Order: sequence, then structure tokens, then C-alpha cells
Amino acid sequence: MAKKGTTMDPADLSGEGSNSAATLLSGIETILSLEEEKADVQARIKDEFNAIKSTGFDVKIVRKVIARMKRDPDEIQEEDSLIDTYEQAIENAKAGRQF
Repeated sequence: MAKKGTTMDPADLSGEGSNSAATLLSGIETILSLEEEKADVQARIKDEFNAIKSTGFDVKIVRKVIARMKRDPDEIQEEDSLIDTYEQAIENAKAGRQF
């Protein structure tokens, strides 16, 4: 068996009694099957976004909501707090300008 970061010698794949070629084929078949499943899931996700869009929701915002839902609530709270602080600072700076 090849070590991590090395390439197997092609002669090892054709040797009599070698299980390497069968292992390679099995791995490739599994990857191909998983890629098919992935394509199916991606198509289903696309269909769900289209359904959401057809009911009038903004898909861009829905994607942001999903991304936030995947994050740690404490990180979201910290980010929201910083955004509020920055926006308030900008508003204060605008109010202090003289034109």
C-alpha cells in the first residue's frame, strides 16, 4: 500500500494476487456514486429555493438566514453588536458633519 503523499507504482496494480486494483476500482465507484447523490441533493436544494422564491421570498436573504443558522449564536450576537456599534458611529459622524 502506498504511503500518504506518495504514488503507487503502476506495477503494484497488475501483480497477480494483488488486491490494489480492486481497491482502486471500489473507491472510484464509491466516489462516482456519491457524486451522483450530491448532484441529486443539489438539484433538490435548487428546487426548494425556487419554491421559496415563487412564494415571494428573497432568496438572497434566505441564503443569508441559512448561513446564520449554521453559525454559533454567540458569534452572531458578537457580529451583530459590532455592526450596530459601527453603524451608530457612522450615523454620529454624519450628524456631526457641516456642509
